[in-house]
Amino acid sequence: MIIEADKVRAGDIVEYGGERHLVTEIRRPSGASWPVACDGAGWAIALGHQPLVVQRQRAAPLLAA
Repeated sequence: MIIEADKVRAGDIVEYGGERHLVTEIRRPSGASWPVACDGAGWAIALGHQPLVVQRQRAAPLLAA
């Protein structure tokens, strides 16, 4: 799917620059700075309004107790 970058969340797989990155963390600094998505291996991207190709994993259904 294609979404705006600021809608990316942890667990998404982002295709960027011909490579796929598993987003492990979203950093939201205070002030006017853009949020940043990180993959835990040194890759990061500022999350503006640019469109990104994302693969989102479906959440597992909750089990009733």
